[in-house]
Amino acid sequence: MKYKILIMIAGFFLVLASSGCTNNNPSGGNGTFENEWVKFSYPPGMVVVDVSSSDNLLVQIYKNGTNSSMITTLNFASNSKKDLLDQFPNATNSTVAGRAALTAQDEEGRYIYIFLGPGDQTLVLYFDPTTGDAFQLVRDTLVIKKVPS
Repeated sequence: MKYKILIMIAGFFLVLASSGCTNNNPSGGNGTFENEWVKFSYPPGMVVVDVSSSDNLLVQIYKNGTNSSMITTLNFASNSKKDLLDQFPNATNSTVAGRAALTAQDEEGRYIYIFLGPGDQTLVLYFDPTTGDAFQLVRDTLVIKKVPS
């Protein structure tokens, strides 16, 4: 199940990349990011690439420029709490950006699934295991400005 979700997320990235969503706005160094969907702080020196559209959110954070490995992504997805708990039995309930969330970790990274409403719509934050302080800073400063309809 875990791999199905990761494959779904990877497929989502490919669809966005090929769909002409070219709001590709790299920003780095100032430690603050904002678009129509979200606002958050991140450690200085990292680069944030926004490939979001008016229909969906996709933000990527790179540690040392866009030629390096991506360490964090933020995107919308559909995930039921039951399926997530089946996939991550040690997930913890939390509150992120004023909303109910599940926080999970495995050998592939750390995940935050923020529930956006009564359905299965979630904001997914994936953090590579090497993210260090980025995980806490993004999580603690995240503001959700808009949710998909």
